Amino acid sequence: MDLAREVDQLISNRYAPVSVVVNDQMHVLHLRGDTDPYLKLPVGTTDLNLLMMARECLAMPLRTAFYQAQTQNTSVRQEQIQLELGERSTCLNLEVIPFQPTIANGLYFLVVFEAVSLPATPFTSTPVERQGAEDLEREIIQLRQALSASTQRELSAQAHLQAVIQEHNYLNQSLRVANEEILSSNEELQSTNEELQTAKEEIQATNEELSTTNEELRNRNLQQNRDNSDLNNFIDSLSVPILMLTNDLRIRRFTPSAQRLFNFISTDVGRPFNDFRTDFDVSHLESMTLEVLETLNTKEQEIQTQVKIGVVSLLFSTV
Repeated sequence: MDLAREVDQLISNRYAPVSVVVNDQMHVLHLRGDTDPYLKLPVGTTDLNLLMMARECLAMPLRTAFYQAQTQNTSVRQEQIQLELGERSTCLNLEVIPFQPTIANGLYFLVVFEAVSLPATPFTSTPVERQGAEDLEREIIQLRQALSASTQRELSAQAHLQAVIQEHNYLNQSLRVANEEILSSNEELQSTNEELQTAKEEIQATNEELSTTNEELRNRNLQQNRDNSDLNNFIDSLSVPILMLTNDLRIRRFTPSAQRLFNFISTDVGRPFNDFRTDFDVSHLESMTLEVLETLNTKEQEIQTQVKIGVVSLLFSTV
């Protein structure tokens, strides 16, 4: 098996045509055979681009064949391409074969350079004709070089334009996302403003209700003050002794005649009634008051007191 493999390798190296394997960007991936007559290594760069490495007279046919093979996905062959190598000329056939390896993704291309013999010339040209042919050939070479450079500039411009388009699309997408976020934020702000407006209206309504309530309370207080003033004036104008007690029998209010009768002073308000001593018997007053508080019924009892003018009978009521 090793002998057979070595024989196959020897035959492949000796008789197989020169070939190059490239990807869809024309980057060289593999070389087979002596490619020096057809390709040259670029100086000062590690970018092994087949189009940049090709001889000047091969750039245009190679570019055309590769473009057709790539777009049509079929083998493309160009024959009888004349190649100038110094002072001698040679001829070759060029074939570009697309294929897809089973172990890799994407499309690859096999570029085959097949050297052929120049066709026999029917007659011998004169020196003048040879000079004209050489001038024409040089002009053709210059035109091909100019066309190759123009093609390369066009490819670079297309790549730059594609990059600009991609960046533009990316910016548009970013702007679209930002615009959607702004719209969402505006909707949230609008919803918040509506909620704040509703809350403001509710607060205003509550304030109006509070203002109305405060006004009612103010009016009630004024009315109560007027009623209290009228009641105080009425009580002060009475000549009948009246004593008002709290539930725990503390002095709450008394009329001027009651003040004179019991010898009260203004600071006695709030003191227990039982602490006071009078000129008449009021020992039964506490039990009678408690009975009135329990039954809520009026009780009347007549008591007597000694004054300078003699014996005076008084009717004492507890309510």
